[in-house]
Amino acid sequence: MSKYKYDTITEEEYDEINDLVNKAIEKLGFENLENYREILEKLKEYILNNSNSKIDQTSNAYEFGSLFGKLIEIKYKWSWFIIERESTEYFCITSPNKRACCPVHSYFLSLLNGEKDLNFILLYNMIKKEYPKEWDFMFLV
Repeated sequence: MSKYKYDTITEEEYDEINDLVNKAIEKLGFENLENYREILEKLKEYILNNSNSKIDQTSNAYEFGSLFGKLIEIKYKWSWFIIERESTEYFCITSPNKRACCPVHSYFLSLLNGEKDLNFILLYNMIKKEYPKEWDFMFLV
């Protein structure tokens, strides 16, 4: 039993995530999600090339976070949940056993505004199928 409140996302929320994914892949110049390595590299390049510009960080965080989550969903078979921690709700892509998750939108906002190092490719490559049994929606950021 989790110590956090959580729920799966609704069909409407899932559709909105997919709409955001489509905006992100279009922005990056892709037509589909077939080559995740190229997409992740292009995403990093886009962020680096626009780090000093006045891009809309919030919109990009939702688009790029959704894209990152979608790539994890596809490759690792993770699922989308809304998780409440410290009175804040997060849209998270979550491991099948609910031990690990990534609050993708807030994570990408922290990358875009420089609060965190641009290490999302490393995070993506370090995702595992199993996590310690004592983990309970551990945030991977």
